[in-house]
Order: sequence, then C-alpha cells, then structure tokens
Amino acid sequence: MGNRALRRRDLVVVVTCVVGVAALFGVDAARRDEGYRTHVDFAMEVPVPAAHWDPALATASPSEAIGQARAFAEGDAVQSAIARELTYEHTLDIQVLDDQTLRFTGGADSPELAVNTATAAAAIYGQLRAQDAQQAATEVLPELRAAAETATGAARDDALRRLHAAEDTVERGPAGAPTGEADVPCCPVTDPLLPALLRGAAAGLVLGLAVVGLWALDRRYGTRWRARLARAGEAPDDPALTDAGVRWWEAPWAG
Repeated sequence: MGNRALRRRDLVVVVTCVVGVAALFGVDAARRDEGYRTHVDFAMEVPVPAAHWDPALATASPSEAIGQARAFAEGDAVQSAIARELTYEHTLDIQVLDDQTLRFTGGADSPELAVNTATAAAAIYGQLRAQDAQQAATEVLPELRAAAETATGAARDDALRRLHAAEDTVERGPAGAPTGEADVPCCPVTDPLLPALLRGAAAGLVLGLAVVGLWALDRRYGTRWRARLARAGEAPDDPALTDAGVRWWEAPWAG
C-alpha cells in the first residue's frame, strides 16, 4: 500500500473516530436530565451585620464582607437547618451575585420542588442570619453602653452610633431579605451540547491518533517480525488466518 493511500486511510480513521465519539457525547448530553433549577436572590444592606458596631469588620472590603456572608450561608448551622426542612432529594448552590447579594439556586426533580428549595433556603438563611446578628448585638451591648458613657467629643458620637446600631439590630434584626420570588422552571436542565461535542471530539481525536499510531508501529516492526518467523519456519499455518489461500503476513496490506 502506497504512502498516499496509507495517509488517506489514517485520515479517514481519525475523522471517523472524532465524528463518532463526538456524536456519542452529544447524544448522552441531550438525554441526560439533571432536574429543574431556579433561584432566589437575597439582598443585604450590610452583608455582615456586626460591621455596624464592630470597627474591625467595618474596614473589610465589600468582596470580603460578602465572602463572609456566603461562608455563613454555607456553614453547618444554615446547611443543617436546610437539610432538616427539605426532606426530599435536592441540590443547592450559593453564589455571590454582587457585593450585597447572594443567589440561592435550588434544584429538584420537579419545578415545584425546585422553587421550594430555593425559596426555603433563602428564607432559612435570612432567619438564622437575623438570629445570629441579634445574639451578637445582645452580647456586645454592655460594652457599647460603657464606651458611650465614657467617651467624649467625636469619639462619643461614634460610640453612640455603634450603640444605636446594635440596639436597632436587637429590636428589628439586620436589614436584608429575598428580592422577588423564584421563577417556576419550564424545562429540566441538560448538559450544554457544544461543550459535550468538544469533549467528544477531543476524545475521538486521541482515540484515532492512538489507532493510527499502533498501525504505524505494526507497519514498521510487525512486518519484520513476521518475516523473521517465516524465515525461521516458525510462522503458524492456520487456515483461519488466511485469505483465499494467502498467508496473512504475505497479504499486500501487511506491509
């Protein structure tokens, strides 16, 4: 077989592997159902309520503050409460939407359960956030009152501001609530088709190149090995390995 014919055959093999494996990946992605998803956004005036009265927290950058809020949402207290409330199979993802907003994305086997997951998760987070902030403010009130009584001038004004912020938190809780309601998802979530096709094409390319590489090794070394066996008289004469009476190592395609 000439070099041009070999290259053409190798190209056909590689293209066939790429197209075939990519098609398999695409079909799998189209058929894979990951359930329904929807989200609820929770907006906060200050992501960490204690920043109203704690100077150390007040100096945190917006990204650090919302990061702390997300860490609280992903902590054991909130996650355990959500798990106790949602007894069905579900998924929950918490993302930072901006410097003052967390997004709770709930997933479940039906649109209604997906809505309930996102809504309940955001509500539970809000409740526990308020409880945690009120408890922290209650614990620090005596210290803030003492500081306000002893301070003078501008320091007194700042001490009173922090004291009033803590008192307001104890009475009304921190500012923050879900914004709007979760949309009812119309369709289940499936894997994106294009990334699946690209992954399949890459896998097919690797497979095709591996096959072509093995054939190249066989053409280079296999023929020599078979010739040595033939010269030594050790090549097997198996009718199952012949084609029209021609030994397979002597066939034209063998090298």
